[in-house]
Amino acid sequence: MQTHAILAVISGMVLLGSAPAYSQTPIPTAPAPRTATSVAAPQATVTSTMDAPDGMRVSKIVGAAVYDDKEGTIGSIDDLIVRLDEKVSTAIVSVGGFLGVGTKLVSIPYTSLKIGGGKIILPAATKESLTALPAFDYAR
Repeated sequence: MQTHAILAVISGMVLLGSAPAYSQTPIPTAPAPRTATSVAAPQATVTSTMDAPDGMRVSKIVGAAVYDDKEGTIGSIDDLIVRLDEKVSTAIVSVGGFLGVGTKLVSIPYTSLKIGGGKIILPAATKESLTALPAFDYAR
């Protein structure tokens, strides 16, 4: 009797086409490895400090004080905006407040800044003229 039950189950599985689940699961294949010819290597450029003697590292600009013509501090660089053509277009300057409280962000054309000798100067600007500018707000 037990033999007939086992045969009935096996024949039912064959007739219905059901097989163990593991035999129907496709075996995943690994993607083809990339070859050296499919990825172009970037061109390396060798530079030295002599290539940009009047330049300043971005890490030294962001957070740096901004001075007026009379060497008075009028704000600090909060951020730099880089266009898609890889040129810095705008400096975001933090003005007013104390220790970050009550500060206002304003947008200044980067070309207006004079950077040299470790200082950032915004000619013909005052703390009051920067405060009078519309507030800058990050869109995203």
